[in-house]
Amino acid sequence: MARAHFGEIRTPIVLSILMILMTQVGYLDVLNTWSEGDHTLDATTTAFESGSGSSQSNITASAEGAELLVGQAMTNITFQYNPSLTSDVTSSSSFAYANNKVSAGMQHTCAILGNGSLMCWGGDTYGQVGDGGSNSPTASSTPVSVDLGTGRTALAVSLGYQHTCAILDNGDLKCWGRDTQGAVGDGMPLSSLGSPTSVDLGTGRTAVAVSAGYLHTCAILDTGDLKCWGSDNNGQLGDGGTVSSNAYTSAPSSTAIDLGTGRTAVAVSAGWEHTCAVLDNGDMKCWGDDSKGQLGDGGTYTDTSAPSSTAIDLGTGRTAVALDVGNTHTCAILDNG
Repeated sequence: MARAHFGEIRTPIVLSILMILMTQVGYLDVLNTWSEGDHTLDATTTAFESGSGSSQSNITASAEGAELLVGQAMTNITFQYNPSLTSDVTSSSSFAYANNKVSAGMQHTCAILGNGSLMCWGGDTYGQVGDGGSNSPTASSTPVSVDLGTGRTALAVSLGYQHTCAILDNGDLKCWGRDTQGAVGDGMPLSSLGSPTSVDLGTGRTAVAVSAGYLHTCAILDTGDLKCWGSDNNGQLGDGGTVSSNAYTSAPSSTAIDLGTGRTAVAVSAGWEHTCAVLDNGDMKCWGDDSKGQLGDGGTYTDTSAPSSTAIDLGTGRTAVALDVGNTHTCAILDNG
């Protein structure tokens, strides 16, 4: 009997809402992110997979990626599923359906194909598509290949407001796009970077997870350490520094965020101007902008520039297994579901 899975995410300015859909040969990670201003604040990303023989999966998005104008028609992006394939075919819209990942930013979208290659499309005002060309306000309506380096492939990708980051098969982290406040992490903040550039995480260190926020980026290292860089106007970098409107860090610090004695991070989500992490013991901590209570500390809506010594109260005996951060709110899935 054929089996089918359907999922829909409605996202009022949400970064990196994660939905995992089981397929016959792997998983599809669908991540939906930004919209703002004159764009709809309640965008919908829909994914559908039918697992009987030769079938297909459709990801519905606007023609420019994740930018959804009021009343704008949606365009299906179709990826063909073929259980007999073990590697990508030459067409950019048809590939083996094996653990593929898709992430959408404000105006651009990227997908990791079955062979680990990365393709992006949509708005390229700040070079966030990563094709190495000159930045253009004209969107790329067809996927373009991103050069990650000779022989390199992508394991994970995360799209922020107008920048992109990817973890490569050797654990290197590369970012590109808008770098006005250091979100790309190359130590030299510029207006934009149109090609992937390496992020120095420390001698011998590699990345195991990455989350790109509005104007900041966070990565979990192979040691479990957590580092963030970019805009720090509300303390979202978690380094305990002075909060000011012009504060930013253009590269990862040599010192990791203090999550508590002996604690490491297993998941991170960078939002508009706050950040949250799940720790190795299941605790959850947040820091940065608390204007709407998004830090979950039950406090006085005061910005915090470092993780609290006390974890968020998720209920007696409860721990977090997944989290997601939006513009001014936060959600978590607990151990009991």
